Amino acid sequence: YPNDQYLQIFRGYFLKNEAMVLRGLGNNEQFQKKLTDTEQYFRTIHYENKRLFASTLNGIGSVLALRGQLKEALNWIDTALEVEPDYEAAKHDREMVVQYLSGSP
Repeated sequence: YPNDQYLQIFRGYFLKNEAMVLRGLGNNEQFQKKLTDTEQYFRTIHYENKRLFASTLNGIGSVLALRGQLKEALNWIDTALEVEPDYEAAKHDREMVVQYLSGSP
């Protein structure tokens, strides 16, 4: 269902979860490749849709956070929270990123 944005967003998070498994297995090369694929996927969804999806914005932020690009990640996550202020996953991700930025993970 290529026109079902919600299914596409779920696929993006599935890709991110695959990356997390690869990281857990110690396969850093494949982890980085999967993160690149995931970010490209989320960005494509974001740019192809006329509507902002908090989950897509947060997905991009989450990938950037995993890469250590914390300030850029925080910008995307904050934008997700502007779109959907009660989005629990974004609130959680924001809290984690802020902790890492402050030096106390």
